Amino acid sequence: MEVFILSHGYDYGDIFDKYKWNEESRVLGVYYTKTEALKALLKYQKIKGFSSHISNFYIEKYILDEMYWPQKVGHKIRGSV
Repeated sequence: MEVFILSHGYDYGDIFDKYKWNEESRVLGVYYTKTEALKALLKYQKIKGFSSHISNFYIEKYILDEMYWPQKVGHKIRGSV
């Protein structure tokens, strides 16, 4: 069975100083279809905090009961729709 994971992430701070460079990322939902994940993405794009980093959404396709690290990676869709 396939599922689609919607996540959002971004970097901020001083890129030249590893002690002042930070990442923020979070899983927003798990969906049965890519269409449902895209519908949720459109809703999240309107929420403050996500709307300032609108191109940093990701949808990854995974098959349940599969091991993904380090051999496989999910199919990624980056950016707004």
